[in-house]
Amino acid sequence: MTVHSVSELNQFIAEALQDIFGERLLEGEVSEFKPHASGHWYFTLKDPSPGQNSTMSCVMWRALAMREKVPLRLGERVRLHGGIRGYAPRGTYSFDCKRIERAGEGDLARKLAELRRRLAEEGLFDPEKKRPLPFFPRGVGLATGQDSAALADMVRLIRDRAPHVTIVLAACRVQGEGAAADIARAIRWLNNDPRVDVIIAGRGGGSAEDLQAFNEEEVVRAYAASRVPIIAAVGHESDQCLAELAADKRAPTPSAAAKEAVPDAYELARSLDVSLDRLASAADAIVRRLRDKVARVRLVHPRDRVVRSRKDCEALQARLDGAVGRLAKAQRLRFVGVEARMAPAIARVVPSRKDRLQRAEGRLLALSPVAVLDRGYAIVRREDTVVRDAADLAVGDVLSVRFARGATRARVEPGE
Repeated sequence: MTVHSVSELNQFIAEALQDIFGERLLEGEVSEFKPHASGHWYFTLKDPSPGQNSTMSCVMWRALAMREKVPLRLGERVRLHGGIRGYAPRGTYSFDCKRIERAGEGDLARKLAELRRRLAEEGLFDPEKKRPLPFFPRGVGLATGQDSAALADMVRLIRDRAPHVTIVLAACRVQGEGAAADIARAIRWLNNDPRVDVIIAGRGGGSAEDLQAFNEEEVVRAYAASRVPIIAAVGHESDQCLAELAADKRAPTPSAAAKEAVPDAYELARSLDVSLDRLASAADAIVRRLRDKVARVRLVHPRDRVVRSRKDCEALQARLDGAVGRLAKAQRLRFVGVEARMAPAIARVVPSRKDRLQRAEGRLLALSPVAVLDRGYAIVRREDTVVRDAADLAVGDVLSVRFARGATRARVEPGE
């Protein structure tokens, strides 16, 4: 018996498949479509027959895909012209598509469209029903697969951004049989936990079959009925799942959902520090302005103003006398009689100015509260209040009496 290497046997099988099957016509529903950056189309065709779950990997190379005007849609029914092609390096095979015929909408797409229309008519997708997420939640509920990469990513991000936040896990199946009931049950359970302020329900990416649970009516209604704000985190590149339309917020991936659910506590602390510094600087500036303003406001007693004005007048008189003396001395030969002639004018001006100053002093003193006390009056206070009516006093009240010179304390005695 001949011994073959793995490569030889795979190559033999690939050639045999092409020879045996030749050109074929394949019909089914598109269940996964991944246009590659190179221009090639990679997709999966599903058997739509009741009770059948068979799928076939398909490929359409760039030169042929460029002739197709419309990309494939999930759930679309198509007929493919082509043949079986083996891939020797991996020992796999796929349908090599040469041409595509559109055969209408598949059963899955029709059912999904009908469910979407019916739930939309009930108002489950209304934008008005979307609630804002809490700014700083105390607890986050996670409805996702146990030990999944999505769970690990969300827990890590939440711990990094807000270590104080409580994480409550409701593990559930997110694909396959029974997944829809599991997801809906997890959402309801998290709604009954008082620690949870926001819920993230979802999974990482996958094929249309993998994500089908999030299009099930039971799951969509669970999202819509959640009393706690809920984020749908179903990572995929296809059309939105119905659960995402019913959620309060949609995130493209579980990691993005974790960032939406909790703010970065460290960034908030830094922002708060900056705000506090700005507030302190603004307060200091206000205090400095008020202090400068108070320093410029001087409360001067009228008597002090008169004294200061008198001193100014005397200083001016002295300066004038000095100036006249210096002028007379310097110009004695030419202006012998200047000092004699100016003396009468000065003698007239200075007394007039002094008289005006004295009258102003008298008026200011007459307006001063101190002048009232000088005339024999006194100011009577009880505690810090000036007493204006004897009827306001009671026997035993202690009074403070201010005179023109000095003060004393008194007590109210009963009258006769």
